[in-house]
Amino acid sequence: MAFDTNPISRLSTIVVVGPGLLGGSVAKGLKAVGYAGKVIGVARSQSTLDTAIQVGCIDEGTSDLQQAASQADMILLATPLKTFRSIMGQLRDHLKSGCIFTDVGSTKCSVLLDAREQLKPQQLKYLVPSHPMAGSETQGPAGASAQMLHTRPCIVTPLPESDPDTVAAIKDMWDAIGMQVIEMTPQQHDEHSAVISHLPHLLNVMLVQTAQQLGGMEMASTGFKGATRLASSNPTIRSDILTCNRTAILNVIQGFEKVLQSMKQKIDADDREGLLADLNDAMDFRNAWVKDFDHRGESGKTDM
Repeated sequence: MAFDTNPISRLSTIVVVGPGLLGGSVAKGLKAVGYAGKVIGVARSQSTLDTAIQVGCIDEGTSDLQQAASQADMILLATPLKTFRSIMGQLRDHLKSGCIFTDVGSTKCSVLLDAREQLKPQQLKYLVPSHPMAGSETQGPAGASAQMLHTRPCIVTPLPESDPDTVAAIKDMWDAIGMQVIEMTPQQHDEHSAVISHLPHLLNVMLVQTAQQLGGMEMASTGFKGATRLASSNPTIRSDILTCNRTAILNVIQGFEKVLQSMKQKIDADDREGLLADLNDAMDFRNAWVKDFDHRGESGKTDM
């Protein structure tokens, strides 16, 4: 669907609460596909706002959340997860009637819980939680890029009471800026994210911790650098994710411990055939996924 036929393209003002790496990238993506309205950024740091304006993420910035919210036709919440509840509470009495609300949070059950506790029932109709699966180890609006979103999955998790037209508009918005839109429940999102996003971040950190304890960094090269890239991600955001998705992550860690124990036993037993079978199976599985991932990126479509 062309963005110029999307209801969001006709909104006068979009407010990005947290115009950092991801929030700024979404704002840039909207501008790139023709959004001509005003984009207001809200942040506590004036330097963040100044940078976001300089690199073209937002048109103006403010630290006054409620004043900005009173102008908003749509709000994109892109701050650390632990701030969502407080921000929603501050917005509750300052949103225009029918203001669309979405977010870029890495967990969705926690967002749903915060929204039900803090927003008014009629405001929930226009809430469509989202999670664009894109990012970088860089931080802040200086690293924001519309290109970062292209061909990446964006998970949309509507509430039962979400207005169908608003859901369609949000899904079409993500599609217009080049993302692969997938709809699922908040619980499904959190379970899957724990496997393919949150556990890899933990493993990156643990690899670094192991190297700190056991040494060998003088030999480290591109392999170690690539395998630990995510350890340079924003620690505040990552700690929020680990606590907000605690149950799902603990379940995934338990599953990983079984895989690790199996591998340990085969190494201990000098089971070369068993190790080869595991290595080949993992190689084939990943290669098939990479082929499909690259194909979806080239075609701009997804089968999911």
